Amino acid sequence: MAADVEVFISCDHDSSVSSGFRALYEERLLLDVTLLIEEHHFQAHKALLATQSDYFRIMFTADMRERDQDKIHLKGLTATGFSHVLQFMYYGKLELSMLTVHEILQAAMYVQLTEVVEFCCSFLLAKICLDNCAEVMRLLDDFSVNIDGVQEQLDAFLLENFVPLMSRPDFLSYLSFEKLTLYLDSDRLSRFPEIELYEAVQAWLRHDRRRWRHTDSVIQNVRFCLMTPSHVFEKASTHASSVLVQVKTSEFYRYSRQLRHEVEQALNYFHGVNEQPLLEMKSNRIRSGCPSTEVYDPETDEWTILASMPIGRSGHGVAVLDKQIMVLGGLCYNGHYSDSILTFDPEENKWKEDEYPRMPCKLDGLQVCSLHFPEYVLEHVRRCS
Repeated sequence: MAADVEVFISCDHDSSVSSGFRALYEERLLLDVTLLIEEHHFQAHKALLATQSDYFRIMFTADMRERDQDKIHLKGLTATGFSHVLQFMYYGKLELSMLTVHEILQAAMYVQLTEVVEFCCSFLLAKICLDNCAEVMRLLDDFSVNIDGVQEQLDAFLLENFVPLMSRPDFLSYLSFEKLTLYLDSDRLSRFPEIELYEAVQAWLRHDRRRWRHTDSVIQNVRFCLMTPSHVFEKASTHASSVLVQVKTSEFYRYSRQLRHEVEQALNYFHGVNEQPLLEMKSNRIRSGCPSTEVYDPETDEWTILASMPIGRSGHGVAVLDKQIMVLGGLCYNGHYSDSILTFDPEENKWKEDEYPRMPCKLDGLQVCSLHFPEYVLEHVRRCS
């Protein structure tokens, strides 16, 4: 009869291995590789480096010439940055400051140490302010940082502080045409009056005359119809003259056909008060949007956050069928009309887009009712393409 086998697991094993490597490192024992960076020599254990960094793991285990070398030259990073990274590999502790984060991020990206990259990103986003925003953007762009949530947090700060940032020369210098149009198209700029967004666009264009070739593309993202008539036609306390006078006397009015079109469109919009509810165009689309889906429970008097729709929309039809919420058509958050049918399953807390075939035509402003099955759609505005 075979003897009973019992397995014992040490709760301290992982920490003892780490502390063992640290002890060997501090006593300078069994160090089997020297890394040469900017005339500095860093001694380490190949095994430890390979467990911490994918870069070193491949270097020391694949068929590379460095595998059997005891001295390896590394170029493309600084000794200061790598010293912090090496300390982290042995001690799990990282000291960051705005003076050193650039070099540490560079070294972490070089040796593919993701955890340090994440720490650097968290540090930068926590320290970001109007004064260093352009520097933080440049750092993240230079190293093509692709950590989940980083770009979203950066964009949130930029949109929250867009107008103040657009008065700073360093930010104007770094902000690209692509980024500018992306931010101007966002409904999350609703906290700023549209006139301030127009002035921000002028500042960006005037910062570098070579940008004038983008005038038409940038201007079409300013929603002139959202400006108040008093700003457009009258002198305001905060402005030397009306927007209309400012625009028509600006250098861009003569240069940009799109600007002249937007102004003419806005004038017609303001004069045709009775027709305004019937006019649907990008220039009068309200900057509003909620990134989350929430439900209110009157019994508990609480709101609960649910899964967000794949893409926000307005002017859609809504019905309930088989305990599922159905959303049909509408004007999507990206400015396009939709023929899709979305369903939300409260039990799974999940939106689905492929449960039903698309409608034969793109519709918005529609009314929907459900009589068991099928659904009936009463169209208001047809958007056939």
